[in-house]
Amino acid sequence: MGLTPCTSHRLGYIDLVGGLLRSELHRVNLGMGIDRSHRRQGGGTLLLESAIEWARNQPNIDWIDLGLFSDNPGAQALYARRGFRAIGRTANRFRVDGQSLDEILMTLNVLAATSDCDSLMRLPRTRQRPSAMMAKPDVPARRSPMTAW
Repeated sequence: MGLTPCTSHRLGYIDLVGGLLRSELHRVNLGMGIDRSHRRQGGGTLLLESAIEWARNQPNIDWIDLGLFSDNPGAQALYARRGFRAIGRTANRFRVDGQSLDEILMTLNVLAATSDCDSLMRLPRTRQRPSAMMAKPDVPARRSPMTAW
């Protein structure tokens, strides 16, 4: 999902990537970034809510996992407001411009997650998983559909 309102300049992105092993297909990893000049304008929230909604509507996905730089408290607050919780930290995971940064690991159970407005508008999804919907071992990683903001 890319942020491209009325320009050809990419303002941000979000993606959900599933695993390669059948045993991990109930989890996806979220990647997201917003151009510094367009942060704190609501685009990240829109992208994140779209990704969460998309994941909730997939019968195989139960969890969204992510990692973020420790020097980005704004992103950590955004994820926490949407129900993600910190589950760990990897010390000295990244080096950016010579600076050592930790990685903060967060996760969201999409079956249990609801924001204030979600609980008013959404019915719980059923957990029926027909065998025809189960991924095959040779299926490549899933990606979310792309949308624009």
